[in-house]
Amino acid sequence: MTDQIRCSSLSVCANIAESYLKRRYEKHFISKLTDADAENSETRVWLQFAIAYDYMSNVQNESLLKQLE
Repeated sequence: MTDQIRCSSLSVCANIAESYLKRRYEKHFISKLTDADAENSETRVWLQFAIAYDYMSNVQNESLLKQLE
């Protein structure tokens, strides 16, 4: 689960960087931002699993969820 969270959260940053490089091409820019949003949603789901299975405290989870916003 840690690897999944790490992978999806890093993908958010990578997709935003890629979108910035393609900002002249509106459709590609929007596509990459959409990908970043999807990866962010995936990270949120993994964090929900982590709290459901008591892998982290509510305080830790809330802190991470705020960062996702």
